[in-house]
Amino acid sequence: MTILDHTPTRTRFKLPRGNLNHLRIAAFILVLLLVGSHPRFVQAAGILTEPGNPEETAGGNLSGLPDKGELPRLSEFVREIQNGDGALLVGVYVPGLMAYPVAQQPASQPGFVLNQAGYVTQFRLAAQYNTIGLLAHNDLAGMEFFQLQGSQEVILVYGDGSLDYYQISEVSYFQALSPTSPYSDFLEIGKSEPQLSVVELFNQIYAAGSQLVFQTCIAANGVSTWGRLFVTAVPVERDVPRISRIRISMTVLE
Repeated sequence: MTILDHTPTRTRFKLPRGNLNHLRIAAFILVLLLVGSHPRFVQAAGILTEPGNPEETAGGNLSGLPDKGELPRLSEFVREIQNGDGALLVGVYVPGLMAYPVAQQPASQPGFVLNQAGYVTQFRLAAQYNTIGLLAHNDLAGMEFFQLQGSQEVILVYGDGSLDYYQISEVSYFQALSPTSPYSDFLEIGKSEPQLSVVELFNQIYAAGSQLVFQTCIAANGVSTWGRLFVTAVPVERDVPRISRIRISMTVLE
């Protein structure tokens, strides 16, 4: 497995200026709040959380994680979700961990995150920066984002049955310094770098392009919007036919 050359051409996300930029920054702020709006508490980066064993950390067994039974084979999963539309991302598969259909955000709801078990949601705004963003509440599919680890394989499934392969390259935990404010600054856990504004956080996570990002919230210390988890993966080459693409689907999941 070889990581593809994905040297980014960074697109800076400007401060809001005009209706379009206001919509973009509002969408990201809304997504930050929505994926952090559920009260289940999970473990992350050694942070003491509730409930569960405080000695558990991300990558271990999460308290309350449901037993989904054996995952389907990749070929079975592809057959179940493909719809013939090669322009549409329809599923994400991580061997041994997850097999989820992908819901699309309606064009009129840029902060939409599907509140339904067994799905993740593609972040429409991220696709505009050549990044695939996958969102989920932390008491639903987002619970399993905490078990993603470096070098793990991720497979994206498109509607025509074609596949894209990624490898996890980074797991980042951010604390919201003002967790009840939609405009909170953020501090990356375990690093001495300066705090980031919500705009700078978007730039750092999504604007680099040519990558895949999983996003959910970290709930800790009695606060459901305490922080955010971002898991980044980069494209890899496999000895199978492969099509690289980033798309924004106009399809609305009914």
